[in-house]
Amino acid sequence: MTLIIEANNKGPNVAKNVKVSNQLPDGLKFVKYSATKGYFDIGTGVWDIGDLEAGEEQVLKIVTKALTTGEKVNKANLTSDTEITAPDNCYEEEENRCM
Repeated sequence: MTLIIEANNKGPNVAKNVKVSNQLPDGLKFVKYSATKGYFDIGTGVWDIGDLEAGEEQVLKIVTKALTTGEKVNKANLTSDTEITAPDNCYEEEENRCM
């Protein structure tokens, strides 16, 4: 299963020190990741992106292996040192079913 997390800055200012927290759901084992920018620390579950220019979008893909069957809910939360004007858009929850 591949989890895809997108971080985008809708502007108008540069978003400073952007981080996305993402702990893998129980029953999933980390295999590898790829990020268009920044570094993902599997130990802490934090994707440290750095600064995002207005209009910039970055993507993190986490490849996992299902250890158990059933529903898996992945939760991601974005933070920034810059004031976030639409905080409701900084949290994402996605459900996947492992057979």
